[in-house]
Amino acid sequence: MTVTVEDILQLVGLQLGRTDVRAEDELQADLGAESADVANLVAVLEDRYGVEIDEEELPDLVTVEDLYRRVAEG
Repeated sequence: MTVTVEDILQLVGLQLGRTDVRAEDELQADLGAESADVANLVAVLEDRYGVEIDEEELPDLVTVEDLYRRVAEG
């Protein structure tokens, strides 16, 4: 399945209840996500796009664009 940055923006917005999500937004600092929100978001991305993201990778997933890049690489 092909993923676009717009797909990730929409999914993050839905999960966090935001309509103003941008690729450069930091999940926690800009969008107010807590660590549990990020973990839940990663689980949704894994299910939807069939990727596996190790827990050790979570600290590297700071921005929405980081999520997109990780999902896009598979």
